Amino acid sequence: MNRRDFSALLGGAAAMWVQGAYAQQDAQQAKAAPGNPVPHLDWVARRKEPILEPELKIIDPHHHLWLRPGWRYLLDDLLADTGSGHNIVATVYMEANSMYRDRGQEEMRPVGMLADKKFREGVAVLGHLGLSYDVSLYHTQIPEVADLAGALPKTGIVLNHVGGVLGLGSYRGKQEEVFSRWASSIKALAARPNVYVKLGGLGQSYTAMRFDGDAEPPSSEQVAARFRPYVETCITGFGASRCMFESNFPVDKISYSYHVFWNACKRLAKGASVVEKADLFAGTAARCYRLDGIV
Repeated sequence: MNRRDFSALLGGAAAMWVQGAYAQQDAQQAKAAPGNPVPHLDWVARRKEPILEPELKIIDPHHHLWLRPGWRYLLDDLLADTGSGHNIVATVYMEANSMYRDRGQEEMRPVGMLADKKFREGVAVLGHLGLSYDVSLYHTQIPEVADLAGALPKTGIVLNHVGGVLGLGSYRGKQEEVFSRWASSIKALAARPNVYVKLGGLGQSYTAMRFDGDAEPPSSEQVAARFRPYVETCITGFGASRCMFESNFPVDKISYSYHVFWNACKRLAKGASVVEKADLFAGTAARCYRLDGIV
């Protein structure tokens, strides 16, 4: 979709809202929300690469849209990224920072209680409706997802960001130990046939694999090399038919550009068969999110 089509789709009132939101955001000088560092766009843009396999169809199953103090990422920004060269045929929008607990300690409000009986009853309803449940957490909580998946075998569950591999705080400098624990949990989770996994989110701020501290933005070769152990572990465990590459933009934009990320994914999938590659880039997402007719 080009910008002219986008403007027509929005319609006059919505377009005016976006323009007003942009103007309001430009006027703000507030700092970004804690824990969500803003991408340095000039730094990210310094890395230019030719697009690999430009004809390969891609469904990006994980992106956000938001307007936050010091940082906006709305449809126009998404279109600029998805239109940067790769064949993005569809995307899946993920809400963020919503439906948290309204009481208790503030730092604990985003934390789920996956074992709660009432919560599980709610997730089970999704299965009855033919819908799936996306879960975003940290690698220490992956066994909880396995337990939930075992209790609700008829509900599709999607593990975001390969399970949230922590690299901050007490996990800083313990990458080998963390990888070992994460890999063990991933292998156990893969035994649950109703679970899918998204391959991405490794460039965001809480991991030890981000690139934003480097002098120059990474090449797709560098991104692929750093992420390979995690991606290959997931594909080995789940199979390509239950794995899907995800951009997690704009969160991961602190580490690389959109076109570099998808080039890295194509490098990671170099040894895959035609069928496996089709699943990793579009087929799995289409089945999981019921995007009939897209691919």
